[in-house]
Amino acid sequence: MIMMLLIKIDSAIEDAQDFLDYQSDKMTWETFKSKCLERHSKFNEGNINEDYANWIEGQKNNKLSNQSSGSFYTALVDVDDLFDDESITEEDSKVGYEYYLSKRHNLRK
Repeated sequence: MIMMLLIKIDSAIEDAQDFLDYQSDKMTWETFKSKCLERHSKFNEGNINEDYANWIEGQKNNKLSNQSSGSFYTALVDVDDLFDDESITEEDSKVGYEYYLSKRHNLRK
């Protein structure tokens, strides 16, 4: 279970990094969105989750600063729900959280 947790953390961090790159004009919105959807389809048997796609598209005009609790960036880096899985042990949770913190610290802004 720890491997899947770490993979999902990596995915969230990659989404956040791609969003920062979009904000820095290093990629278009469509490229950002496409990369996120492709990444997340791996967790859904290769299918795009329409709710997730709609949520991303709905965030396009979210102008809150990245430090705001309601910002799109904050939502992308919020992985608390990953730790709610009952099959994750306390030790896996601890390892996963430390891994998350190290990855989040390395985001290029």
